[in-house]
Amino acid sequence: MRLPHLLFTQHLAKSCPIMIKPTRQVEPAAPSSPMQPTPPTPPSCDSPSAALPRTHLLWSRLLIGLVVLICAEVFSGSALQAGLWHPWHWLLTYLLYFAHFFFFTTLALRTRRTSLASLYLWGVFFGLYESWITKVIWSGYSGDGQYALGAIGPFGFHELSMVFLFHPLASFILPLAVACLLFPPLAAHFPAFNGFPGQSRLARLAQASVVLTLSSVMAINSGGLLNLSLNLALVCLGLLILLRLARPTFDAPNALQILVFQPRGFRLLALYLALLYLVTYLTIRPEALPSPAVQLSTFIVYALALTGLWRHSPAPPPPTPTFPPFSAPPPTIPTPLSSSAPPPPIPTPPPSSAPPPPTPTLPSSFAPSPPTPTSESPPSLAPSSPSPSNGFPPSPSPTSLRLRQVLYLFAILLILGLALSNFPTSPILSVFIFLNFALWTPTGLALTLLAVAAGFRRQSPPP
Repeated sequence: MRLPHLLFTQHLAKSCPIMIKPTRQVEPAAPSSPMQPTPPTPPSCDSPSAALPRTHLLWSRLLIGLVVLICAEVFSGSALQAGLWHPWHWLLTYLLYFAHFFFFTTLALRTRRTSLASLYLWGVFFGLYESWITKVIWSGYSGDGQYALGAIGPFGFHELSMVFLFHPLASFILPLAVACLLFPPLAAHFPAFNGFPGQSRLARLAQASVVLTLSSVMAINSGGLLNLSLNLALVCLGLLILLRLARPTFDAPNALQILVFQPRGFRLLALYLALLYLVTYLTIRPEALPSPAVQLSTFIVYALALTGLWRHSPAPPPPTPTFPPFSAPPPTIPTPLSSSAPPPPIPTPPPSSAPPPPTPTLPSSFAPSPPTPTSESPPSLAPSSPSPSNGFPPSPSPTSLRLRQVLYLFAILLILGLALSNFPTSPILSVFIFLNFALWTPTGLALTLLAVAAGFRRQSPPP
């Protein structure tokens, strides 16, 4: 039935060859090779762009939140009097530290203000909750206007160290450094923590000073040996449980999602903090509120920290993709594209007409003797399990060694605190704490000013 149409088409092609082009035959597709593009596949859980499972993300964040609570409230002894089993600590105190910590880590990483000076100023923002929520810097720890070591104008002298020293170090920088050890891929985004806690003589001296000071403060506020033992047992139990639950994300290359909340979660954090500040400002110690002029003067500290952060240069982005330090991807060798042309022949040298060299022979006195039969069994040809080179077990990575050092310091601090809790009213302990408290505020003010000045010394990179 299609013969007339075919004859007409051939006649038209001969008369007008430009109008009709011959039909192009479709050749079969060549077999795929590793170098040819393949259709995209959804990223796996080990990919830096893949989303962590929600349960893994939740346990990891809860673990970091517990670390923040321990560094801020347990080491200072603030949460030990009523006991960590009190619901107040988990419904308000824990969520307060959790929300503040992840709010400022999200801001720090999104603005790339992650240098040590920038992190210190984020910690100053963190510590300013001691004004609006607890009113500590305005009216003292007890809220009656009695300051621990006198006052500087309308503010408590020692109480200001909570803003300028304690919370920047104990509530923000120290937990963040521990998080980089628990989740090693995070260290690429915080180069300031490379080598933490350190092995130098100065680092050892600083570690001994921090352990001795915090254990003394914890012992004085412990409420006795039995109360401290129960609180520390609860702390260790919570750490063990959360460490076990968060273990799948320790080496995940996409662990940055733990510290950076998505826009929806960040908005919820901001909403929670706004409600928290409003409700606690009106309900917690309302009689301790100073005059409006004193409250407005607190914004000078906000302006100082904000100026320093604005002057700091953004940190360069880390290399991508970020692989965990414990397992690097194996190198791949590209293979050439499949081609229909045969491979070029391998040139062979022309045959030589010279006779082959004579094979050297040994004298009979040096000839090897034939092997003598022994009663030992022949070696097994079965494949053996892989063993480390030189017969020694593999050495631990630097990150695991530094994490082990932190655990040792943590254990020493707890043991020393338990030992000193038997002497909470010792005059030697009281004098030691008094001298430390007298140094905290000037040290914190100096470190804050240095962090602000760091932004004026550095020049911004060219666009």
